[in-house]
Amino acid sequence: MTGSLETVIHLFFFSKKLPERWKELLAGKILGLLYTVSLIYFPVIILSILLWLSLTGFQSTGDELLRLFWIVLGYFVYFFIICIVCILVSAVSKTSRESLIKLISIWLLFIVIMPRTAQAFGAYLHPAPSKIDFDTRVENELLKTGDSHNPDDIHYKAIKDSLLQTYKVKTVEELPFNYSGYIMAEGEKISAGIYNTYWKKQLEIYEKQNNVNQYLSYVNPFLSIKNLSMALTGSDFNSYTSYQEQVEVYRYQLAQLMNKLQMENISNKKQKADEKPYTISSDHWKQMPDFQYRFIERKNLFRNEVVSIISLIIWVVGLLFFIHYVSKKIKI
Repeated sequence: MTGSLETVIHLFFFSKKLPERWKELLAGKILGLLYTVSLIYFPVIILSILLWLSLTGFQSTGDELLRLFWIVLGYFVYFFIICIVCILVSAVSKTSRESLIKLISIWLLFIVIMPRTAQAFGAYLHPAPSKIDFDTRVENELLKTGDSHNPDDIHYKAIKDSLLQTYKVKTVEELPFNYSGYIMAEGEKISAGIYNTYWKKQLEIYEKQNNVNQYLSYVNPFLSIKNLSMALTGSDFNSYTSYQEQVEVYRYQLAQLMNKLQMENISNKKQKADEKPYTISSDHWKQMPDFQYRFIERKNLFRNEVVSIISLIIWVVGLLFFIHYVSKKIKI
């Protein structure tokens, strides 16, 4: 575009209406650059789609195909924004060298510096406890609730006395269910509740850190498309927390199923040294289905990424208005 300015100076003598047609010239340059980008972008996308379909055995779901469509559309809009920025920078630059320096500076700022700074700034504004601190806090809270492995523990001794009184027996061996399984179920319930309480507090801090990155996308379209594409592929912060929550629910249900099986199928009678250990048939494990991860629904996904979507729209509309403004201000 900068080189075109030199040519336009000569063409000016042949068409005095040329300054009035800067808008058309800029639009043509933008569309030409976008066409060049498309010659690379769409073949790569097509090859990527074919590779992905081959890896899935051509059995992709409708939801996956829609996510793919939004990714392709989102990146096309992003490249459209880049094309406009490149042409505008070139249009307001006096030489090709000046234009190149400006574009490299923009690239360093938007692609390298800002994404890293956003993460560091978010962590600075909302510091989160380290893993060691988190584990220590959870462990200290667990110690306050008692130790299920200690027969003299006050909390669990109270549970034992309550069970003996309820069933009107003198020893745990006389209970109609396995006492150890019951205690483990109670311990799992308490420990899971404490862990989830502290983990939710930790997630609230991470969410505040992530919000810094989200709001910076208003001034950086790269952050917008990055956040949106990560959400569509299930690799963003919300997908991460959703996965952890689903895994924790599954783990808890599996642990409580094991405790229930022990309560119902293992005798309270103490075994002798030469006796075969108590076992449970493997058929019982069929009661627990395999873990199936569920992606965040699209409507919730777009609700989570509304900032990124609005940011891209603002950039497109804003740059189009800026083209109109620049086309009137450029002087030969």
